[in-house]
Amino acid sequence: MENGLINGIVFIDLRKAFDMVDTDLLLRKLTIYKCDFLTLSWFKSYLQCREQCVQFKGNLSSSMPSLQGVPQGSILGPLLFIAFINDLPLYVNSNTDMYADDSTIYSSAKTIEELNVKLTHDMCNVHTWCSNNNMVINNSKTKAMVMTSYQRAATLNSNLHVQFNGMKLTNTENEKLLGIIVNNNLCWKLQIDKVARSLNKGIHLLRQIKEYLPIRYRVLYYKCFLQTHIDYCSTVWGQSTDVTRIHKLQKLQ
Repeated sequence: MENGLINGIVFIDLRKAFDMVDTDLLLRKLTIYKCDFLTLSWFKSYLQCREQCVQFKGNLSSSMPSLQGVPQGSILGPLLFIAFINDLPLYVNSNTDMYADDSTIYSSAKTIEELNVKLTHDMCNVHTWCSNNNMVINNSKTKAMVMTSYQRAATLNSNLHVQFNGMKLTNTENEKLLGIIVNNNLCWKLQIDKVARSLNKGIHLLRQIKEYLPIRYRVLYYKCFLQTHIDYCSTVWGQSTDVTRIHKLQKLQ
């Protein structure tokens, strides 16, 4: 943005990402990453010797083998998924950021047309990766964003037209990424308002229970349920030039 370039971003949404992991393919990738035979045997037992059933209103279904996916809610689940998706950047020319199943590709150019070509080509390669790895992209939740300054945005005649699997990706001006609302002009209005709403809810509850809590527990409540909202990624959105909203947060704090 400081160099006057236009930035194009694609927020990739993988459908049922953790549940779709091909465990045979994951084990082959772990072999490439130099896991020894004993480690691979352990992971194979952990991933493939699983059964699942459903309990509903006191009735338990029969067990069925779990043929794919990494266990959700486990420590190893996200780590194994990261190992599985780790080769995705090798398929694209744009920059790639990945955090568990949240993947974002982005590039810069002088014109919208150039960005369309770059990102459409990369999304074609992402489609190839998905086909090779038995993963599926959720077309309706995968979105594109043009990120530039207010001044440069006023000179643009169109949004991105990134094609994926024969369809044009939806353009968005605000998108939640890892819990932060990212705006196409790097305006943090919606993010700050979200933090303020969370603080208001916490303060309302604190007012109701404070007479029952000693001061040390009220401080503990503040650190656990209020300060965490203020601290999370504040190095990103905390430098906002919206003085009025920042002042509102300071008053709530």
